[in-house]
Amino acid sequence: MAARARMRVSAIGQNGMTTAFTSDDCDVLARALSAAWDMFVRSGRLHAYNLDTAKAALARAVLDAFEAGERNVRRLAVRAVANMAAFEAQVIRHRPPIAAEDRRARAHKH
Repeated sequence: MAARARMRVSAIGQNGMTTAFTSDDCDVLARALSAAWDMFVRSGRLHAYNLDTAKAALARAVLDAFEAGERNVRRLAVRAVANMAAFEAQVIRHRPPIAAEDRRARAHKH
């Protein structure tokens, strides 16, 4: 029997380990993220202040639930939307700083 191909995806868990996912795992994760995004947008919680962090926080929440053993796409999505706020601070901490000229441009828009 042929061995399943494994795709390396850099996912840092709470223990700092990198996880390897199969292509089937990646399919489940992609479908769960898509479903979570749809749920989140329909909930009316997408705003200007979280536009740049929402999808990354949802992705991290999906990965967290997946790493905890959940494999059902819908449950992964629901759990990600419910727990997204817990991951927004991590996303904000790890995003690159805004360049000074970008800050000035944003300030002039308001």
